[in-house]
Amino acid sequence: MDTIMISVIIATKNGERFIERVIRSVLRQEGVDFEVVVVDDASTDGTANIVHAIASRDARVRYFYRAKNEGPGRARNFAVAQAKGGYVAVIDDDDEWPDTNKLREQVGFLEAHPEYVLVGSGCVRVVDELENILFEQRYPKNDEQIRASILGRNCFAHSGALYRKDVFQQLGGYKDMRLAEDYDLWLRMGAVGKFANLDTFCINWTQRAGSVSAKKKWKMNLITLGLIWNYKKQYPYVMRALVRGVARLVWYGVLGLSSPYALIKKNGFPRKP
Repeated sequence: MDTIMISVIIATKNGERFIERVIRSVLRQEGVDFEVVVVDDASTDGTANIVHAIASRDARVRYFYRAKNEGPGRARNFAVAQAKGGYVAVIDDDDEWPDTNKLREQVGFLEAHPEYVLVGSGCVRVVDELENILFEQRYPKNDEQIRASILGRNCFAHSGALYRKDVFQQLGGYKDMRLAEDYDLWLRMGAVGKFANLDTFCINWTQRAGSVSAKKKWKMNLITLGLIWNYKKQYPYVMRALVRGVARLVWYGVLGLSSPYALIKKNGFPRKP
């Protein structure tokens, strides 16, 4: 195994508002050896200065700047190529790990279960930019539950995922899709190993105001529908997943409606996990 057990990768572009918070949350992790690989995908703000300041005080943080923006998939592939660890954990540049046992729990699980290739977080708190909790999302936990659901929905929050680097490399990494490249990677990983989500910790996923347009949501769901079709022979309940995929396209595209979660929040209805 590599000298460092885990490489945490962060791809960012103009992430100065949140980049210090996310790195600090990673550096608080306990009980494991890790590094933080930050790939700056052609930022024009103060991201570089912030990361350099942190790296100057903590040698676990490594910073790489890419002069040409080529999208998150390629930036993350570059980050994994620099990674020294045998395991790779991902966190987006505006999310946070509030629990200090996250990496320890995940690596301990994969070390004990070599047939598993990907482990995520079963608990995701959706927060606003001020870290107020909007609602909590629960994901299926064991391999059987995840396989029964994964065509109909992405069962892994990207910022909660930890996977084996050798499997990532074997599969060719993230595809250059610009949207849903993480979902596509998970579906490919499921062909070579098992899945799990742990509920012994939570992660915070930041919902930023105006960050995703209705057009982008429609395009995301169109891509997702294509992924359902592409991987229909590898996972069960294909028809159920296709129906859900078409319904999402109608919701965002034809009807032009907001996220169901946003409507629930606006009208004050309780959100069931």
